[in-house]
Amino acid sequence: MTPHRRPNPGRPAGRGSGAPGWMEARLLPAVGRVVENPHLKAVRDAFIAYALPFIITGSLFLLLAFPPLPGAAVSRWAETWRPALLVPYQFSFGLMAMLVAFGTAHSLAESYRLESMRTAWMSVVVFLIGSVPVGARDAAGRLAGIEGLRLGRLLENLGGQGLFVAILLAFVTVHMHRWVYASGFVIRLPKGVPPKVAKTFEALIPGLAVLLAVWGLTWFVSSHFSVQRLDLATLTYQTEPATLPTLVMEALKPLVSASNSYPSALLQILLMMALWSMGIHGMNIVSAVAYPFWTQNLAANAVAAAAGRPLSGIVTEPFFHMYTHLGGSGVTLPLLFMLLRSRSAQLRQIGKVALLPGLFNINEPVTFGVPIAFNPLLIPPFILAPALLVTINYAAMRLGLVAPPLTQIPFTVPVLLGGALANGSWTGAALQAVDLVVAAAIWWPFFRAWERVMVVREAAA
Repeated sequence: MTPHRRPNPGRPAGRGSGAPGWMEARLLPAVGRVVENPHLKAVRDAFIAYALPFIITGSLFLLLAFPPLPGAAVSRWAETWRPALLVPYQFSFGLMAMLVAFGTAHSLAESYRLESMRTAWMSVVVFLIGSVPVGARDAAGRLAGIEGLRLGRLLENLGGQGLFVAILLAFVTVHMHRWVYASGFVIRLPKGVPPKVAKTFEALIPGLAVLLAVWGLTWFVSSHFSVQRLDLATLTYQTEPATLPTLVMEALKPLVSASNSYPSALLQILLMMALWSMGIHGMNIVSAVAYPFWTQNLAANAVAAAAGRPLSGIVTEPFFHMYTHLGGSGVTLPLLFMLLRSRSAQLRQIGKVALLPGLFNINEPVTFGVPIAFNPLLIPPFILAPALLVTINYAAMRLGLVAPPLTQIPFTVPVLLGGALANGSWTGAALQAVDLVVAAAIWWPFFRAWERVMVVREAAA
């Protein structure tokens, strides 16, 4: 039997694709090798096969909870019913990391010819253990366990901010199973025992090994470390025992310098996008530190406007949500329209599904469906486009060409309308239009290169 050779996804599929020659000759072959790495492939499969359907469904309810019509009757209705409208969103996005933990371990275990289903469920169990403060104590000094842990707080760890930990623990789970099986230190029953029973006993020791390791690590973390959590209602910080996801977030906080300056704005957007590239909700992490400063800058603008003075607060939440995250983090609105006309059937389908959320600045279907996260070919424009827009927008506002943000409006307000409402001037919409053109020019060659990879892959399927 002649072995079947898989086509190189990075091999050029012919001329006329529009991708620059250097991408065809150098970048695509290297990307093809990276993309087929079993660990990155496992993460990509997990997002597409397991998390994406829930992300799309949750996005629709998020749009209902924050309608893009500030001040309208529907917005007042949504504000009244928002706690109920957000429940499907909270239980879809809020379990995203758990779904990714399962899918990553399942795919990676299959690539190593392990028992994929049991390994995947063990990955979920150890991720859940790592997401709760195992060693936390109550006011009387007694071990508290998970009693008193609010569901909403737990869902934060199981959602976007826990993605990085979920993926790492999935890798650990699979490789610990590989190591234990390779060492032969497993329980093997006689041949007459039914295969399912025998496999269950074989999985006991590797499962127990990874469970004990993560349980011990989580106990140490939650009993020796604490984190500061921002309460958005009072803009004050509360101390709580650390978990693995919150400890990762805490370690990243010193990287954010929250002040009203261009270096600060650039650092914040670079950190946001670098984290999003690893599947972590970058906006949430940065805002945990910067939100009070953003609010102060926006409030200072309101006071200055009332007194007839020039506005000086540039680095605010609308500066990022309205003028940088056009279509969502990474300025993916231009990419969305490129997907709709793609030669790849899969990319076209993702474009159709992601169109409605994307028009209202919800782009998780694009980020995890294309995918952009963990994709070495699309991460560069994902970071570069917002960084360049921050530079352009900050310069335009500092030079007085465009008024700084004055109003914080729902992030779901569509592009152009949102720009005009955020600063109360047509200049806001004009700046967004310029931003879209710049972002489209950055995204285009990288999109075409990834399209080439997808077309070759679909032809070989």
